[in-house]
Amino acid sequence: MMRVLLCLSDEIEVVMLLTLDLTFTPELSIPTSSQFIALRGRVQPVLEANYRSLTGFRSINVRGFSAGSVVVDFTIGTTTVVDGELKAANDNLEQSFEPIAAVLGIFRLFTSQSKI
Repeated sequence: MMRVLLCLSDEIEVVMLLTLDLTFTPELSIPTSSQFIALRGRVQPVLEANYRSLTGFRSINVRGFSAGSVVVDFTIGTTTVVDGELKAANDNLEQSFEPIAAVLGIFRLFTSQSKI
């Protein structure tokens, strides 16, 4: 059974964590640092290309990086969440990120139906 979450008036926010096999430095926790900006510049386009085919896709927002190798905190803005589509997109991340770093894990934290 495929689960579909549909929100007609508000955008849905899917909060995700992606762990990459990179060395974390304290500068990656500072959004204005050159290291943060450079890594976001490499990661965000890959995420956008990977999730753009989701039904109702609106945006990707890299919110931050944290330690544990490098954990990418990002959101997917969409109007609909189809679990099968999200799983397929997540399954493609390992190949999509090959030029940047190995993917060690991907986790969906929660889905918000509130307006973002």
